[in-house]
Amino acid sequence: MEVKKHKADLDTQNPRKRQHKGTAIEELPDDIIVAILSRMNIKDAVRTSVLSTRWKYLWKFMSVTLEFHDKDIATRKKLEAFVNRVLELYNRVDSLVIRFSNTRKKTESTAIDKWIYSAMLNQVKIFELDLSADCGFHCSYEFPSFIKLVTQFHREKYRPILHKLRCIRSSLRYLSGFRSLRSIRLVDVDIQDEMVHYFLDSCPYIEQLCIRASDATKDLRVVDPLPNLKELKISDCCNLQSLVISATNLKKLEISDCCNLQSLVISATNLVSCTYQGREIKLPFKKTPNELTLGGVFCKSFIYEPNKHSTYSDQLVKLVLNLQTENVQRESIERTISPPDFHQLRALKQLELNIVSKVDRSLLFFTSLIEASPHLHEFKLKIDYLVSRPWCFDFAIKSMIPFPEVTPEEAKRFDHKNLKIVRMAGYCGCASEENFLVHLLENSPSVGTVFIDTDCDYYSDHWNNFVVMYRLRQDGKYPMIKPGRETKLKDNEVPARSDSRKFIEKFKSDHYPMGDKLFTQFDARRHAGKLRSRFTSPIVFFIT
Repeated sequence: MEVKKHKADLDTQNPRKRQHKGTAIEELPDDIIVAILSRMNIKDAVRTSVLSTRWKYLWKFMSVTLEFHDKDIATRKKLEAFVNRVLELYNRVDSLVIRFSNTRKKTESTAIDKWIYSAMLNQVKIFELDLSADCGFHCSYEFPSFIKLVTQFHREKYRPILHKLRCIRSSLRYLSGFRSLRSIRLVDVDIQDEMVHYFLDSCPYIEQLCIRASDATKDLRVVDPLPNLKELKISDCCNLQSLVISATNLKKLEISDCCNLQSLVISATNLVSCTYQGREIKLPFKKTPNELTLGGVFCKSFIYEPNKHSTYSDQLVKLVLNLQTENVQRESIERTISPPDFHQLRALKQLELNIVSKVDRSLLFFTSLIEASPHLHEFKLKIDYLVSRPWCFDFAIKSMIPFPEVTPEEAKRFDHKNLKIVRMAGYCGCASEENFLVHLLENSPSVGTVFIDTDCDYYSDHWNNFVVMYRLRQDGKYPMIKPGRETKLKDNEVPARSDSRKFIEKFKSDHYPMGDKLFTQFDARRHAGKLRSRFTSPIVFFIT
């Protein structure tokens, strides 16, 4: 790396002046000093600028990782000024991450363009631009076109031949600013197909490509040679209609919520993990990945129409099924109990179900999947419970549950000899959970360990405003506010089912008010402890 020499550098070349310095580090070349500074945190490295004139600017040549978030700064103008100032200070930026959610005004596109140009000038290895707003507002920012980038990046150098570049696909080689790129993640950024192809064609070291919520992406081809591409994520691109993937070294693939996708071609011989969530479409695997995650209508097709997926389902080692709330009345797939000839998942070792349900709704339907997996070693069930708001009736929730009820009499008996570990997350202690675990453990004598996670709370972040969710706590997510301990329910808020004072006090302790409706405060750990006491066999329970 070439660094401009300052006057102090010439002083160190004078033997007499170097003797007066009296420090061996002063005799080191600038490159080595910069390498030493790069192992320090930024704050301490900047402090070295006061040591001498020579050290004043050396910290600018450190390789740094910069991350900006507008939630940390009060106003948009202050954030823009801060980001611009920091980017001007550093000459070497390895990673640039910008999460900027206040993007309701079109005038902000100029500032965002500058940040992209800075990423090019610094030849960053990791670049992330996240413009997603918490309210779901789409900012409609468009990633700069190839011509715009060439004009800005090379200025006058290639301006005379721009008319030729418009017609020549190979002209992408002129734009070398992102050549060192390893990972790019664009969220809520409209990027044209030609720019996606540019990143794939002209970034030989690219390992990860993630595009989320791009309205301008319509027809993508991810085709070799891509020697280093390991991970590809395409999600929430509502205008994407065609996707062709032919990448030999691709390990992880995710395609989710692309509602208008019509054509999908997958040729990835080394694919290990694949996620598909969306409409029913043919998954043309030339080689079935070991791990498969399914969601949306396609997930329901896998469960209720198993024969359509028999060509690859018996090769899966790990399967994750996400059964989320949808308007089931509009679906063409009939929700029935899996037939007796449910296709055997003979290679399956791990099964994970992420479902939404209603408190006390039977979960025995899912035992048919466990029975169909004779070599299953580990099973996990994660439940998000839907609770109606004060102005919504419970019957509205019933139509949102994506699986049918199965009574204990209808549930099949089986003898599973390989299941060792059972995990249940989102446990609230209702009767349906107990019935499910008892039925599973009685039919799986090989189970040795059961994990039960009860750390849950009420959240109001469901897409349907008529319901709230009782689910696991998550970092960065705030639960609905409960009243303080000193807040108590009034006697007239307790159902007039008993005149007993003991009943009234118990009801107050088990519920808390939210609006004009009472939400149950579950004592899940106590119920899990009672469940554990029912089993005298050497099953180890871990309750958190």
